[in-house]
Amino acid sequence: MADKNGVAKPLRVSDLERISGVNRSSIHYYVREGLLTEPVRTGKTMAYYSSVHLEELEEVRRLLKEGYPISFIKKIMQDNRENRDSVISIDEKPEDRKDKILDKAVDLFSRNGYHKTRMSDIAEAVGISRSAIYLDYSSKKTLFLECIDRVLRSMLLDIQKDVLKVDDTLGKIEKTAEVVLKSYPHLLEILRVLDDMAAEDPSLAPKRKEIYETGSSVIEKLLEAGKEQGLIPPDTDLTMQAFILLGIAQGYATLMSINDHYSVDDLVSRDKSVIVIVPNNSSS
Repeated sequence: MADKNGVAKPLRVSDLERISGVNRSSIHYYVREGLLTEPVRTGKTMAYYSSVHLEELEEVRRLLKEGYPISFIKKIMQDNRENRDSVISIDEKPEDRKDKILDKAVDLFSRNGYHKTRMSDIAEAVGISRSAIYLDYSSKKTLFLECIDRVLRSMLLDIQKDVLKVDDTLGKIEKTAEVVLKSYPHLLEILRVLDDMAAEDPSLAPKRKEIYETGSSVIEKLLEAGKEQGLIPPDTDLTMQAFILLGIAQGYATLMSINDHYSVDDLVSRDKSVIVIVPNNSSS
């Protein structure tokens, strides 16, 4: 749970109960017994909790499951609280936590796919508890879609920056392919995951359409410049050609993932005719 500025919001006991799966009577008992950190109290019946309490609840549940007595668990939790600087820093910089979650999620989703990636896997990779990840993302689907948006935004900024350094149109298209394949091959993998998900969940179709149209529009603008310069026949369907190039990029990424003989430099520069595939109707 975070506000629009990325600042972690305090949790009421109902929030803590819902996220952790521990009922409130047990939460109150653990606080009384010293197993949990005392919450911030603003009145006789109002108290606020944080992700620290989620971490503690998960640890308490683990120790109880392993059969340790309350007195032993209390001592362990007290010792943990004395060395909790790293956990407290999670609350101090929630934007850093979100960045780490997104970085690890992108990697796991692109390597393992959506269904084989669990929220607990991402939490473990980040180094936070399984419950704490739900402070920022209510579901795996929400996290997955934000991963796509984040990678796409970053890629578009890098393309814009690098393409400005190139003068000729074909060089700009080649540079675009180079940026995508060198720096963002995981986006192409995630798009494949999104294709599979959209086939199962029709509600994702608009998002899939938005992502592909955003990517193709960048290529289409470059192709339009090529058409104006006479490099591309005037009757060429630029939208279709842009999607063809997206498909080629995905094919390149797949080839490199299964055959290390090929590199990005080799594939992009080997055959310039691959960069723009158009029917040369003007030659007849």
